[in-house]
Formats: sequence, structure tokens, C-alpha cells
Amino acid sequence: MWDLAARVPLGRCDLIARMQHKVFLLDGGGYKNGPGGDLVVRWRRWRRVHPFTSFFAEYRFALAGIPDAYLVRNLTGIMVPSKADDIQLFLSADVGHRKGLAVCTEERTIGGGIRFTFF
Repeated sequence: MWDLAARVPLGRCDLIARMQHKVFLLDGGGYKNGPGGDLVVRWRRWRRVHPFTSFFAEYRFALAGIPDAYLVRNLTGIMVPSKADDIQLFLSADVGHRKGLAVCTEERTIGGGIRFTFF
């Protein structure tokens, strides 16, 4: 998989873009390749809380015998920054196909979570 990303500061906002392309070897679990990408906007309006939204999409092209698969996801919430990490509190919504044994299952889900990002 190749992966290319960039972060561009725009005033008090950060725009983060990432492109990826998966190339499956041998039978690849039934897939040939899978392009995808992310787009994230982080607003650094306040020192202790940064609202953000993040979009992810991918499309996997199948070999004969199984259908193509896709996934589109949005996370929206707040980040609590510190010198060692970010804590993200978010709501999520997605539509598309699962991975692994559930690859032929197309779902729509709504959820939320907490994520810790160390850097």
C-alpha cells in the first residue's frame, strides 16, 4: 500500500489530506486494488478544545466471483490537545462494506468513541 499525506495550516485551521492505494498480491482475498483517502479539518479556535471533522472513503475492486466493496465514514467531534497526545471525543457515521468474513455485508452505522493519539 502506498500512502501520501500532507498537512496545510490555514490560519487557525489545519487541513490534512491523505491518499492511499492498496494493491493486493496473489488472490488478495478476492480484490485487485483499493484506492482511498482522508480529509480532516481541525479548527484551533480555542487553546484547550479543537473542533474537527474527518472524512474517509475507499473503494476496493474485486476479482471475479465477489462484488466490489466501498466504505465512507465521517468522524466529527472535539480534540483536547496536550504536549504528549490528543484526546478525541467523536460521533461517527458510516456506510459501506465490512472487511474480513463480513465483506459482502453492506451496513449503515452510527456510533461514537474516544481516541487517544500519541505523537
